[in-house]
Amino acid sequence: MIYWTDTTPLSPKIEMAWMNGENRTILISDGLGNPTGITIDFWMKDRIFWCDSKEKTIESMNADGTGRVLVIATQTNHPFSVDVFTNSLYWVSVETGAVLKQDKFGRGVSQVLQAGLLMPHAIKVYSMYKGDTSGE
Repeated sequence: MIYWTDTTPLSPKIEMAWMNGENRTILISDGLGNPTGITIDFWMKDRIFWCDSKEKTIESMNADGTGRVLVIATQTNHPFSVDVFTNSLYWVSVETGAVLKQDKFGRGVSQVLQAGLLMPHAIKVYSMYKGDTSGE
């Protein structure tokens, strides 16, 4: 499967399709402002996390679009890109030029890891353990 965000101003949505482009499906189209970043948490049965720079939120859902949860609604500073690793979410704020981190269940407060960046637009966590859900 491939997942993506569509930031069309009048009809933002999150979609998925098979890797060959067939079976295109809209997963979420309600309550979105500008969904700019998306990532998959392989450790939580492929749970999808996304950030919405207009709504200033980070949310998640099951891979089939069910079980939508508002994870973080404060202290996001207009999130633009998001990634997940182990028990943490990482995101960048174009508005403040910061890289932030918080528990992926929304517990606690966000932590600024880096500040003063000039218009960061993407974040990606690289680790040999990122996609390994075997526990070995």
